Amino acid sequence: FCSNVKVTNFYLRGQDDGIGFTHDPASWGNMLPKRNPISQNIIVQGGFIESKIAHGVRFGGEQLTIGDTTYLIDPDVAYKNVLVDDIVIYGVPDVDGTPREGAAITLNDTRDNATVQNDNITISNIRGRNTTTLGGPEVVSIIGYAEDTSKRNWKNVKLHNVNVEADENGAGPKAFISGVEDLEISDCKFGGQRISTARAYSGVQIAHSDRITFRDTTIYHRGSGLYPVSIVNFNEVTFIDTIVAGGDASDAGGTNEAACIYLGPNGGGAGRLTIDGLTLKDAVLPIEFSATAFATDGIKARNITLRGITTPTFPVALMNAIIR
Repeated sequence: FCSNVKVTNFYLRGQDDGIGFTHDPASWGNMLPKRNPISQNIIVQGGFIESKIAHGVRFGGEQLTIGDTTYLIDPDVAYKNVLVDDIVIYGVPDVDGTPREGAAITLNDTRDNATVQNDNITISNIRGRNTTTLGGPEVVSIIGYAEDTSKRNWKNVKLHNVNVEADENGAGPKAFISGVEDLEISDCKFGGQRISTARAYSGVQIAHSDRITFRDTTIYHRGSGLYPVSIVNFNEVTFIDTIVAGGDASDAGGTNEAACIYLGPNGGGAGRLTIDGLTLKDAVLPIEFSATAFATDGIKARNITLRGITTPTFPVALMNAIIR
């Protein structure tokens, strides 16, 4: 539980997390004076991190079990006003074959009883190379609930100019994000592995999050029969000047992504989709909708470009909404 912390100009190499902020429930009973439940005004800026097996930077907390006793995280603790900026992160499989599973950036809060949201988290100007071999996310991992999918333990999360590449032998998605309210992804590039390598996962996976915006972002991902971008159980998503691409027909195996983007909004006909500048490349379909309907007049779309799409047809609801 710390506030007004600034970590700058560092060079870190380690076995586990490069920099980890965590709510440690095992120590609460011994903390005097009484703890401040909000850790806020934290800056991690300007440095290099190499982790052999785990995360580059991690914020979060999880219950601990020591012997026969399990210590839970209190519901009122949270992070607020966090900046992670200008960092090179490097994590690739070691020559000794030790498996890797940590993302470059991880925000992890799996409490279903949280009463306070982690708020105003900015991840910006992150570059480097990170590869997982056990199927975990390579660039960004954000988890905002355990089993209660209505929880949004993270709020106002901004990913800006994140450009962490993945190696050909990586096994995971580029990003997995869940339980976020107000998520903005801008000026980011998710890609890096040889485009001929098809993964067993979709590229950027987002679930149970509200008000999602992609802006000036490029996503390249091969996923056999899957999607470079998959977003489900959301209420609103916006794409502005964004490129989403699978593997082109000259790649080994050809074009086999089912669609560039898969969208499955929340039930009840309340989902909304806005597109203003979207290039879709190298997949069977440009966009695929789930069976769940969007809101009436909930789709607005213009400036869509298709390249290398095998079957260049849109869902009817999107076709009817495209502004010519």
